[in-house]
Order: sequence, then C-alpha cells, then structure tokens
Amino acid sequence: MIKFIRNKYKEIICYVILISVVLISFIVQIRNVFFKLKGFADLTNILRAGSRILNHELIYNANDFANDMPYLYAPYFAYLMGILRIIGHERIEVFVWIVFSYLLLWLALKMAGKIVTINTPSELPWFFYPALLLFCLRFFLIILHLGQVDVLLCALLLVSLYLLYQKKDVSGGALLSALTLIKTPLGIFVIFLLLEKKWKALISFIAVGFFLLLLPAVHLGWNENLFFLKAWHTTLTTKATNMITYTYRNQSIFAFYIRLTQFFSPSWEFSKLHSVSYFLSALTSSILLATSLLIYYFKSIPNHIRFCGKISCLMTLMIICSPTAWKATFIHLMLPAGFLLHVWWKNNKKGYLIPAGLFFSFLLSTLITMGILRMEFRVLMLQWSTVFFAPLVILVLLWAIPFRKEIIEKN
Repeated sequence: MIKFIRNKYKEIICYVILISVVLISFIVQIRNVFFKLKGFADLTNILRAGSRILNHELIYNANDFANDMPYLYAPYFAYLMGILRIIGHERIEVFVWIVFSYLLLWLALKMAGKIVTINTPSELPWFFYPALLLFCLRFFLIILHLGQVDVLLCALLLVSLYLLYQKKDVSGGALLSALTLIKTPLGIFVIFLLLEKKWKALISFIAVGFFLLLLPAVHLGWNENLFFLKAWHTTLTTKATNMITYTYRNQSIFAFYIRLTQFFSPSWEFSKLHSVSYFLSALTSSILLATSLLIYYFKSIPNHIRFCGKISCLMTLMIICSPTAWKATFIHLMLPAGFLLHVWWKNNKKGYLIPAGLFFSFLLSTLITMGILRMEFRVLMLQWSTVFFAPLVILVLLWAIPFRKEIIEKN
C-alpha cells in the first residue's frame, strides 16, 4: 500500500512537470504564430500546395531545392491540407494545425501504450507516458517549429498496426497505404504484410494506393493528373540525389556513409562519392533488416513479443534507411522505446541494459544537440552522426530481447 502511494506520488510529480513543459511549449508556439509567425516553413509550403492544386497550378518544383523546398507528398494529400485554406487566414490555419498536432501526440502516446500491452494482463509502468513524452519531446518540438507532418504519420501508423494486430486487415492496409503516399519510407511495412501473409491487407494497400493516386483526376483531369504524378516522382528522385541529402542535419545511414567516405577520401568527385555511399548504405540496411527478421521470426518467443519486436525494428529501420532522416522523423522511435521500457518493467526491472541503453540513445539524439549548447558543438555532433547512432542503440536493444531467457519465460 505504501509502495503504491509512493508510485502515485511520483507519477503525479512527473505528469505535473511534463504537462507544464508541454503547456510552455504550446504558449511559445502560439506566440510564434500570432506575434512573430516564425517557423512553420514546411506547413506553409504544404498549405500553399493545397491552394495551388485547387487552381490547377504546379505544386512540385524539383529544380530549385536550394531556394524553395518543394512539396514532396502525393497530390491527394495537397487536397486534404487544402481544406485548411477554407479558413482564409494563414495565422489561424497554422494555429489549427498546432492544436491538431498536440492532439495527435496524445493519440500516438495512447496507441503506443495500447500496443505494448495488447492481449496481456500486465499494466504499464507508472512513469511510462511521462518517460515516453520526454524521450520524444525534442522531436515533437522540431515538428511544431517546422510545421511537419511526422506526428500525424506516427499516430496513424500506430493505429494502422493496431488494426492489423486485431485482424482488421482491410482497414489497416488501407490506412497504411494512405500514409505511405504521404511519406514513402513507410512502405517498409509492406515487408511485414508479406511475411505475415496478410493478403487482405496487401490487396487493400494496393487498391487504396491506386485509388488515391487516381482520385485527383476527378478535378484535374486524366492527363493533368498523370503530369502531376510524374512531377512527384521526379521530385522524389531528385531529392534523393540532391546535395541537400549531404547536409549535417541529415542523420540517415546514407548521409553517415557520405560523411565517412568524404573524410577518408576527400578528393573523390561527387558521382563516385554518391555511388559508393549508396552501395554501402544499401548493403548495411539489408544486413540490419535481415538480422531483425531472422531474430524475430525464428526465435521461439510469445506472439505479443514477436509482433511488437518486429514492428519496432521496422520503425527503427524506416528512420535511418531512408535517404533523408531529419530529426523530426525520429518521433517514430516512440513505440520501440515504449516497448523496451515495458519489457524491462514487466521483467521486474532486472538488469540495467535496457534503461542504460535508452538513456544513451536519449543522450545521443537529444541531450548533446540541445539548443542551450554552443552552435559549433551541436554542428560537430551532427557531423559525427551522433543522432544516427541513437536508433542503432534502440535496434541492438530490440535484438537482445528474444535472447533474454527470463524475459521470454515471464511473458
């Protein structure tokens, strides 16, 4: 009884502190919207695309990455975001999106907790939500500052995976398809559908994908819609080979090899540097994916551990194996970190590997690149790809779970 009261007391303190941080961040965002209109570059770009496509104007600009970050998502998503344009006032539109983003963060946290305890009698640790919010807060604040859509993708991806676990394959596959057309790296979960033999989900994924790709033709016309789809494809391929992918802010495995190769071979020309780095990143990504699948498909482990482990590995790989991995995309570490935290707690908190590993990942991804530190030091850390190593630490921890006998027996 005394222990329960102490835990509740600690939980209340954690929630008070983190809710205060969230409220302060919300106030800062509102100030930026109504008094400075500072940031929100990506959101402004998306909203502008929504206006343009309704007027049959070009929304893709693959030839001017240096001066104008182009719209990078499928045409149908421009129509969805164009709904905000009905408001008719840019500051109000941004404000609505910010409020929506906070609601999506809440949904993502709740879905992460729901998935890690699905079909199990165990309860979440008393500090689960505060710890998870703290782990992902930096990424969420970056999403808010830029006006990115990653928190939307994170929340709805977790909903999709929950539906798939509950054998609601048609709706789960349809939602996954819609999300993949917003950001194509989510297509890695097609591997999950194939290996799980979820044929209904796969058919739904393909059917909804074709439907959403062709749907704008109702407004644009067949030929103009095909033109937009070709322009979208050109923009994505141009982005993957553009110099913007080599900036120190990009923390993907591809960018890591670019910097590493350039360090050891500074005299190499651009084309050779790109080709070698692409080959090494593709090879490494394949090895990491194969290792993850082998561990979670061939080890004798409970179904719930297997499901959470597989999707956590795929989420982690989705982040770093994409040609570009900005810090906003690291919010997808929410479920992998939550799964590890829950497994450690359920195992009576035996060992320090998981909490130490999670803290080390948090150190790499957040603490050593915080805004309060000198700019030169933060740039140096990003050039050393410290943020890139954060999900690798998570991945290694995920690999270790099926080999922990006490964890498997207790589950």
